[in-house]
Amino acid sequence: MEKKIDLNKFLALVEVGRFSELEIYNYVEALTGGFDQHKLGLMQKTVKQYIIDRKEEYFTEQETNLIDLLNLFPDEDKEFPFKEIPDPETFFGKDKAKLIKILKKYYDEGKGLPFKEIPDPDTFIKNEKRFAGTILILDKEKLFGNAIHFQLYLVYELQNLISAKLAPQLHKPLKPKHTPTGISIKFIQLLTEEGKKILPFLLDAYRGSKIKEYSLMFLSLKALGYLTEEVNGLSDGKIVEALRETFGERVGSRASFNKALNDYGIYIDSTRKAELNRHIQRIKEAFGHL
Repeated sequence: MEKKIDLNKFLALVEVGRFSELEIYNYVEALTGGFDQHKLGLMQKTVKQYIIDRKEEYFTEQETNLIDLLNLFPDEDKEFPFKEIPDPETFFGKDKAKLIKILKKYYDEGKGLPFKEIPDPDTFIKNEKRFAGTILILDKEKLFGNAIHFQLYLVYELQNLISAKLAPQLHKPLKPKHTPTGISIKFIQLLTEEGKKILPFLLDAYRGSKIKEYSLMFLSLKALGYLTEEVNGLSDGKIVEALRETFGERVGSRASFNKALNDYGIYIDSTRKAELNRHIQRIKEAFGHL
């Protein structure tokens, strides 16, 4: 691989799986001059912007597809003919197949399309510096987010690599004194096959979260049955090691992880139970849109 390849072109090729992990590592090392902190920071900004741009590009494309589909059914009371069309790809075309799958989830669950409320730009009051009204817009992140998360999975992995190399002297990873197998465990190894499908969503939704949030995520996955039986035989230290390798240093220490497990397990009260249930529901909804 050419180490002087344009960064945005490199990211596009990473997205489609063009390079191996070793090739990606070597490229980052070469481009940043041996992981220079300033250059790593600049590269991280470019990667973040690439993700933002790709998501917006995908959202716009899918929104256009949605408008095209709605135009096929001008009667607003008419439902999409999912039952009459067993193969949406044949009827609507390949480009709209994913959108059909997403819409059918809402149809099957008896839900309408997701909307969110935002300030109405036409009601801004200058002297009070506030908006007097709101408008409803399609919640593109909720409707289309999971599909693009999966598409960008390898780019998120690259982002994790850069994060791990940033300021390593300030964030030394936890290493257990004794590792039975001598092999570090990645978090993806602790997920069931169904659980692996949700990993891109988790990487995006929990990136940069508070320490406690990772424990709640872990407990939610366990409650939903997305963790393998192997988890039960691992120490808290090994689980934290796996979480940190995937989500970065913000996961925290074994002690903080263990405290959260107790707070939301043995010592759980009604408030904490409600908080845990919110995380469980968040992951369930995300999985339901795949």
